[in-house]
Amino acid sequence: STLVCAEGGSAGRKIAFSDKECCFVNKLFSISPSKNLLPKFLYYFTLSQDFQLQFKNALNGLIGGVSINKIKNFNIKIPQLAEQHHIVDKLDKIFLNISKINLSKVEKENEIDKLKKSILSKILKSKETSTQIQFEKCLKKTNINFKLKKREYLKEGKFPVVSQESELISGYHDNIKNVFHLPKPAVIFGDHTQVLKYIDFDFVVGADGVKILLPIDKIDPKYFYYALKMMMPKNTGYARHYKLLKKLKISVPSIEEQKHIVVQLDKAFAEIEKVKLIINKLKNNYTELKLQILKEEFQQDLVA
Repeated sequence: STLVCAEGGSAGRKIAFSDKECCFVNKLFSISPSKNLLPKFLYYFTLSQDFQLQFKNALNGLIGGVSINKIKNFNIKIPQLAEQHHIVDKLDKIFLNISKINLSKVEKENEIDKLKKSILSKILKSKETSTQIQFEKCLKKTNINFKLKKREYLKEGKFPVVSQESELISGYHDNIKNVFHLPKPAVIFGDHTQVLKYIDFDFVVGADGVKILLPIDKIDPKYFYYALKMMMPKNTGYARHYKLLKKLKISVPSIEEQKHIVVQLDKAFAEIEKVKLIINKLKNNYTELKLQILKEEFQQDLVA
């Protein structure tokens, strides 16, 4: 049968095919076809633009959802079973090849991440004798007087909001009184997420879990950022992780050597990011290719 997420942010976008018995939670529908409709053909139809447009037009409610009764009334062109078999076989082969290519791209991304860690380790550990400084002694004291609740983030505004989420900027805010002014670049650490960000602009602190790490004068902020990326403790799930940072000792060479290391790492990572952009572009192209293939197969006029 075809499983469709029918409510919330993923409504109509998360769709899966299963030929086994399974249990599923709320917000999901299981769509089983009639005798004249192949299960896999129905699945591919739900991925097509025809289904997606009907689903989008049927969305209602505060969080956006579509009832099973509405989905039952969607229009679908049902060809003869022989033609359905032909379409399913064709799409299975094409999508399998695309999935293999995408898997290769994911493997390359994993290799790139390993390369970044290897470069960090090699450069940071291969330099002159350094002083070992306890993590908390590497920092100046900072006070956060205001944290903006997530529901109050704006899509556009005067001042960027920086949170513990993966995006560099999570939203915007307009009140200058709530802006955190940085005396110099700093590192943002997500206490729950372990996300690290190098920030060199004033911002509004977003929601909970944000730690502003402002290094002492003898430590270059970008060097500190790279050092933490290399030494980041293993994630323990949704928990507070700052306590793990307190156990670290940071290797601190001379400020001149730190700046030299930063230049090397910036240059190496810039080249790596170019490769990642190419890989992501290819992944997006293959996603668009899937949609185009589905469109071609289901482009004929629909009948009830």
